[in-house]
Amino acid sequence: MENKLYLIHGIFFQNNLMLGIGLDSEIVKRVEIQQATFRTMFAGVIKFADNFYEGVGALSDYYGPSVLTDVSLEETIIRFNKKYERRDDIISYELKKDGDIWIGSYSGSDVGMGAVKCLLIPISEDFFLPTGLEKFFGDDLPF
Repeated sequence: MENKLYLIHGIFFQNNLMLGIGLDSEIVKRVEIQQATFRTMFAGVIKFADNFYEGVGALSDYYGPSVLTDVSLEETIIRFNKKYERRDDIISYELKKDGDIWIGSYSGSDVGMGAVKCLLIPISEDFFLPTGLEKFFGDDLPF
């Protein structure tokens, strides 16, 4: 592993049951239960220490901000644990590289199991600095 810093961007899929009221010509109204696959996008950053053995990170998605711990990245496998800021449960992820995309699964006591896919984009730390913006904005930087 050459890089120490990565942007991570992806989507996780979760099967759920939806409860609703349906209309029926004989009964008029009835309860309906339907299966649905929810798709939730996420984005964040992962950073590895100098020894590259374990990384940490942060993600954000529809359910809120979360912290990544126990991040391990090998040539074809990434694993990490995710904990949302306002929850106590831990969600474990394991993904395998398939071309440029990482595909795998997650599991947790409160969320069950689901599928996930993401991109890992290596970046340098100066990505987070405003240097180089003058090439686009000229002298009219918006800050």
